[in-house]
Amino acid sequence: MLHPGGVEIEQTQRDRSLQEQNQQLQDQIQAIGVGIGTGAIFASTVGLLFPDSRDEPNLEFANLHPFAIALLFSFAAALVAWGGTKLLIRVWWWTSRR
Repeated sequence: MLHPGGVEIEQTQRDRSLQEQNQQLQDQIQAIGVGIGTGAIFASTVGLLFPDSRDEPNLEFANLHPFAIALLFSFAAALVAWGGTKLLIRVWWWTSRR
Protein backbone atom coordinates (compact mmCIF):
# COMPACT_ATOMS: atom_id res chain seq x y z
CA MET A 1 0.00 0.00 0.00
CA LEU A 2 1.26 3.45 -0.91
CA HIS A 3 1.60 6.14 1.68
CA PRO A 4 -0.18 9.45 1.00
CA GLY A 5 2.99 11.09 -0.33
CA GLY A 6 3.38 8.33 -2.93
CA VAL A 7 -0.13 8.91 -4.23
CA GLU A 8 0.58 12.62 -4.61
CA ILE A 9 3.81 11.88 -6.49
CA GLU A 10 2.00 9.51 -8.87
CA GLN A 11 -0.73 12.09 -9.47
CA THR A 12 1.89 14.76 -10.17
CA GLN A 13 3.65 12.47 -12.64
CA ARG A 14 0.35 11.72 -14.41
CA ASP A 15 -0.49 15.42 -14.56
CA ARG A 16 2.94 16.23 -16.00
CA SER A 17 2.62 13.47 -18.60
CA LEU A 18 -0.84 14.70 -19.60
CA GLN A 19 0.46 18.27 -19.84
CA GLU A 20 3.33 17.17 -22.11
CA GLN A 21 0.91 15.24 -24.34
CA ASN A 22 -1.34 18.29 -24.62
CA GLN A 23 1.65 20.48 -25.50
CA GLN A 24 2.75 18.04 -28.21
CA LEU A 25 -0.77 18.04 -29.64
CA GLN A 26 -0.85 21.85 -29.65
CA ASP A 27 2.55 21.96 -31.36
CA GLN A 28 1.38 19.50 -34.02
CA ILE A 29 -1.79 21.51 -34.64
CA GLN A 30 0.23 24.72 -34.97
CA ALA A 31 2.66 23.10 -37.43
CA ILE A 32 -0.20 21.70 -39.53
CA GLY A 33 -1.87 25.12 -39.54
CA VAL A 34 1.30 26.80 -40.75
CA GLY A 35 1.71 24.14 -43.45
CA ILE A 36 -1.86 24.48 -44.68
CA GLY A 37 -1.68 28.27 -44.66
CA THR A 38 1.61 28.29 -46.53
CA GLY A 39 0.32 25.80 -49.08
CA ALA A 40 -2.83 27.86 -49.65
CA ILE A 41 -0.90 31.08 -50.12
CA PHE A 42 1.59 29.40 -52.43
CA ALA A 43 -1.20 27.77 -54.46
CA SER A 44 -2.85 31.12 -54.99
CA THR A 45 0.37 32.78 -56.16
CA VAL A 46 2.23 30.02 -58.03
CA GLY A 47 0.28 30.78 -61.19
CA LEU A 48 1.98 34.16 -61.27
CA LEU A 49 5.45 32.59 -61.10
CA PHE A 50 5.13 30.49 -64.23
CA PRO A 51 3.65 31.64 -67.50
CA ASP A 52 0.95 29.47 -68.99
CA SER A 53 3.00 26.46 -70.09
CA ARG A 54 0.62 25.74 -72.97
CA ASP A 55 1.63 29.03 -74.64
CA GLU A 56 5.38 28.34 -74.56
CA PRO A 57 6.23 24.78 -75.63
CA ASN A 58 9.91 24.95 -74.61
CA LEU A 59 9.25 25.11 -70.86
CA GLU A 60 10.01 22.15 -68.60
CA PHE A 61 6.43 22.00 -67.38
CA ALA A 62 4.97 21.95 -70.91
CA ASN A 63 3.10 18.70 -70.27
CA LEU A 64 1.53 19.84 -66.99
CA HIS A 65 -1.57 21.93 -66.64
CA PRO A 66 -1.11 25.10 -64.54
CA PHE A 67 -3.48 23.64 -61.93
CA ALA A 68 -1.24 20.57 -61.57
CA ILE A 69 1.81 22.81 -61.20
CA ALA A 70 0.06 24.86 -58.53
CA LEU A 71 -1.05 21.73 -56.70
CA LEU A 72 2.40 20.14 -56.73
CA PHE A 73 4.24 23.28 -55.66
CA SER A 74 1.72 24.15 -52.96
CA PHE A 75 1.91 20.63 -51.55
CA ALA A 76 5.72 20.84 -51.50
CA ALA A 77 5.59 24.28 -49.85
CA ALA A 78 3.15 22.97 -47.24
CA LEU A 79 5.44 20.04 -46.41
CA VAL A 80 8.48 22.31 -46.12
CA ALA A 81 6.57 24.77 -43.91
CA TRP A 82 5.23 21.98 -41.71
CA GLY A 83 8.67 20.41 -41.30
CA GLY A 84 10.32 23.76 -40.66
CA THR A 85 7.74 24.67 -38.06
CA LYS A 86 8.15 21.32 -36.30
CA LEU A 87 11.92 21.87 -36.29
CA LEU A 88 11.61 25.41 -34.94
CA ILE A 89 9.22 24.30 -32.21
CA ARG A 90 11.57 21.46 -31.23
CA VAL A 91 14.60 23.79 -31.14
CA TRP A 92 12.65 26.38 -29.16
CA TRP A 93 11.45 23.73 -26.72
CA TRP A 94 14.96 22.33 -26.31
CA THR A 95 16.52 25.74 -25.61
CA SER A 96 13.73 26.83 -23.24
CA ARG A 97 14.14 23.68 -21.13
CA ARG A 98 17.80 24.42 -20.41
